[in-house]
Amino acid sequence: MEEPAGLTPAEWHARYQVQAGWTAEIRNYLYQRASLQDARRILEVGCGSGVICKTLHQAGQTQVCGLDIDRSILQVAQKYDQATSFVNGDGYHLPYSDQAFDGVLCHFLLLWLKSPVTVLREMARVCRPGGVILALAEPDHDGRIDQPLAMERLGRLQTGSLERQGVDIEAGRKLKGWFQQTGLQDIEAGLLGDQKSAAGSGEFQASEWEMLRHDLEGALTEAELVRYEAIDRQAWAEGSRVLHVPTFYALGRVK
Repeated sequence: MEEPAGLTPAEWHARYQVQAGWTAEIRNYLYQRASLQDARRILEVGCGSGVICKTLHQAGQTQVCGLDIDRSILQVAQKYDQATSFVNGDGYHLPYSDQAFDGVLCHFLLLWLKSPVTVLREMARVCRPGGVILALAEPDHDGRIDQPLAMERLGRLQTGSLERQGVDIEAGRKLKGWFQQTGLQDIEAGLLGDQKSAAGSGEFQASEWEMLRHDLEGALTEAELVRYEAIDRQAWAEGSRVLHVPTFYALGRVK
């Protein structure tokens, strides 16, 4: 899950719930394409506070495991989803035996990794032959589109901040290539629709501005932030606001 330092675990949990709302439609499609209803054991790498794991249980899965490197966020996960088995661990060295799962997935994870292919190979290692690897959502921040024009500067500043935090701002467009380098077969990759279909809602705006203030700390004065937020809210209210970060998905099977 998308998780640089700065926000509290509770704040990240709220953000993960918003992100899960963006990807609900594509997740349902991919779960069906991957026949996850027939899977016995599923692992989410970079599970964060367990939001996606819980949706897997709600979809009928009974053996779901979640792994994250952040102990503090796992404390939230264990309270939020008591049906999942959560483990503190590193995606570069998954603490599971070969072929332990029928499916392994991630959600807003690979963009944060220095070597996403290494982690994908670990995901494939712990997945049985014929099992599925899913990257549910990887944004391409370098392709971001903002309207009105006044918001373009804000978008560029946030993208620059993410890059300094270690994000690969071209992760989305690279995703299919990463799956190919991993050696997966029957790869299906594509672009989500407008994942911000709830954009303009109070919940969405609050989440976006929480992230903006986190990412742009020190880059703008408080007065500038207040001015941009007013422009943003007015544009949403008028229906003229466009905020689109192309977000990609990929599905592949283990040989």
